[in-house]
Amino acid sequence: MVEFVHSKYFSISSLSIVGISLLLTGCGGGGVSSTAFVPATTDSAFPAQVMLVSPTASGSVTSAPASVAVRMVTQALHIQSVNANEPTDGWSRATVEDRLSAILADPAKLSLSFSPSRFLQASAGYAPCYGPTLNYINHPDGSGANSGQLPAGDLGLWNETVSSSDTTACIAAQLNRNIYAASQQVNMGVMVLAGLRAVSLASTGTPVSTGQVRDLTTKMNDLAISSSISFNSAALARDSTGDIWTYLVDMTYTDSSNKVSQIQFTLAHTRGAGANFPYNGLMTYKISDSVNAGNCPITAGTTERNVVHVGTLKYNRINAESMEVNHRSGQYCGGLANLPTNLVDGDGQLNPSATYDSVSGKGWGDDFSRFAQVYNPQTGEGKYVYAWQAGFGDGNSRIFGVNINTNQTGEGYFGFSDAIMTTTGEIKGMICNWAGPGNSHVPVLYVQRQALAWNSTLSKWEVATTGGSDIRYAPTNSCQYVPTTGNTFWYDRDLTGNTFGDPAQSNLMVDPANSTYPFDLKNTTVSPTTYNTIAEMMNARGYKLPSNF
Repeated sequence: MVEFVHSKYFSISSLSIVGISLLLTGCGGGGVSSTAFVPATTDSAFPAQVMLVSPTASGSVTSAPASVAVRMVTQALHIQSVNANEPTDGWSRATVEDRLSAILADPAKLSLSFSPSRFLQASAGYAPCYGPTLNYINHPDGSGANSGQLPAGDLGLWNETVSSSDTTACIAAQLNRNIYAASQQVNMGVMVLAGLRAVSLASTGTPVSTGQVRDLTTKMNDLAISSSISFNSAALARDSTGDIWTYLVDMTYTDSSNKVSQIQFTLAHTRGAGANFPYNGLMTYKISDSVNAGNCPITAGTTERNVVHVGTLKYNRINAESMEVNHRSGQYCGGLANLPTNLVDGDGQLNPSATYDSVSGKGWGDDFSRFAQVYNPQTGEGKYVYAWQAGFGDGNSRIFGVNINTNQTGEGYFGFSDAIMTTTGEIKGMICNWAGPGNSHVPVLYVQRQALAWNSTLSKWEVATTGGSDIRYAPTNSCQYVPTTGNTFWYDRDLTGNTFGDPAQSNLMVDPANSTYPFDLKNTTVSPTTYNTIAEMMNARGYKLPSNF
């Protein structure tokens, strides 16, 4: 049995945990009726516009609301089998919303959108233009003759676009990949919770009454959405005020190799004073798994590490054109019973300070991320910032900040900040030599920048003709390099894997005076004004950090 989450952010009022447990015991039974219901997109009991998608995913831009006929056609396309025609950078807002609408109208549609393997979705890794492995010889920050290869993921935006054939701007492509795995977990969970709401209506013909808990475990199993999933618990409750709905599902997933994972989602959703808006809520999920690498200790008697993927999604729908979403996720060591007592903050969101402790064996060991958004859900216009840290021992987080405008243009930034536990979401600078000889992890006052424009023909975010990119640097502590007598530093700038290729590799100077391969990171001195921090410079260019980070 999964407990309903209690915090000062929300409560179940008069429905105690004991009361819920007693009400769930021995309740339920029976199949789902064939009664059809209108899609609950305006139903205040469920947040049908809550999801997790990348703002720069394919199809992320939407225009004014389409006609009913057009919407019906696009909806039919969006609710195909979950694996049909899906872009590699994840679903768009329209796709998720249409699937939720279809499920809320007919719980049987859940099977079309359900793929339990996505709860264990692995990271999508790095776009080819971002953080490549890089061969080098005689690195100037090292001592004596040295050579080697800089590892993947540490070099930031290296090329403007994904490839010569894929014109997606690099910052858009990597942001999509960063969010992909978590979006699969969150959106799968939201769809299951929508199925819970739909089953509740379809099986009884009435919504949950004030102060009632409705056990739906048998009915969810009767849906038979997947032979690899069984529901241990499924319930929908409404508090004594009638304004807070709490959703709960506890599933067991057995994959094709007989690995068993437990998947738990809880959602507390509070409606506002209006018929549709505002509303707010908090979703929490926990997914047990085992992995073969990382910072968590190897589980006794195995060759793998037991971990739990934990996440929170806090949302606040202010009105039809304004939405705030904050997602946090981390990979915790041990099983579900091993989670730390300080797992969440006072508002119910995941606590980034609950890092792994070797004495207790508890805490997050790998991959903690924070993603804050303030946006218009109809158009995607808004402010977004994503922060990520690979391990609890790292001292810096990597930050992707993107602002999307009403005219389908935008600007994106990449740089480094303080550790994920303390960062405010502001970029502090660039670390250009993260893993090379003599490396320094103190950010220098530069930042990578790309102007973005939506290509409606290709459905992708490209580098804008006006504004372009400022991304070129050398992989040194200073981010610059000017050859000196006797210095034979070489690095594989064109990624051919050897010292020849692009003729410009014979001159590897990266300096403001070099017109062929100039040093062009944005720094804090921008004529005619001097700024004290990277954040000040970005703000002066119009970038705004989401207020809910």
